[in-house]
Amino acid sequence: MEKEAELRSLEKHCPHKNLKLVKMTGFSAGRSSLELALYFVENSPALELLILDHRLDRSVWRITFGGDLDAKCSKGYEHTISKYVSNAIPRRVRLSYS
Repeated sequence: MEKEAELRSLEKHCPHKNLKLVKMTGFSAGRSSLELALYFVENSPALELLILDHRLDRSVWRITFGGDLDAKCSKGYEHTISKYVSNAIPRRVRLSYS
């Protein structure tokens, strides 16, 4: 069984004190996407809505990576959000993902 890596945490400060909405398009179940989402949650005290959208521009995906976009993006997506993101979000922040 593979050991689970811990997520990195950037220094906590509030550079985004007026940020109310974050939409991450192309969000993946990868470590860097999770860390970035959590960074915004921790450093945006006015945040009201976090949107995590795993969809990407299909033409860019085919040219860059090839293969089936939906199969690659949806693998583990909901599990990752529920495990790492949902529990870290304060009640004041609404979470939306597709």
